[in-house]
Amino acid sequence: MKHFLFLCIFFFTSLSIFADAGFSIRREHAVSIFSFEGINNLKGYKLIQTHVGFYTDTSHKEPYTNLGRIITDDNYTITTQEGGRHWEESDRDIYLNVVDMLTGKTTDSLKYFAKDYNIHFKIKAVVNGKLQFTADSSKAVYQYSLLNPEESKATYSRNRLIFIACSALGFLFLIGLFIRNKNKTSK
Repeated sequence: MKHFLFLCIFFFTSLSIFADAGFSIRREHAVSIFSFEGINNLKGYKLIQTHVGFYTDTSHKEPYTNLGRIITDDNYTITTQEGGRHWEESDRDIYLNVVDMLTGKTTDSLKYFAKDYNIHFKIKAVVNGKLQFTADSSKAVYQYSLLNPEESKATYSRNRLIFIACSALGFLFLIGLFIRNKNKTSK
């Protein structure tokens, strides 16, 4: 009888996992955020995010506008997320080019792989066509938000524990109901 009980628990756990995610869908990971500081220090140059799909900017007529998204101010952020459906997953390779505004030619380029970390770029200047910067990274935290989307990392950790506890308690409650119902029918 114990083997049957373990088989049922395994079956329903597998069924629950399949209902949540399916075989072709992976769990979403934490959102990686790239932020910038000091964009105004790029005198005579532009920082452009390239390889962003079918992006065209028709508001500017400069020769570098067809390369990608121009990072214009310090409020510009790039967000990426791994997991979920493959066709909804955002690109994790972040390409940044430093372009001379007079010639429209790329003088420096960067490539970052965005996974599990937030990166904050502090741009100092461009010297001899090379970007001078520092990059600070912090661990990306999955955003377990209940009501307020502008919650903090500590709140995400607390909410995660609440979700895990509710799930475990619900599963234990179902096992208890199963055992109680089994004892009633066997008498």
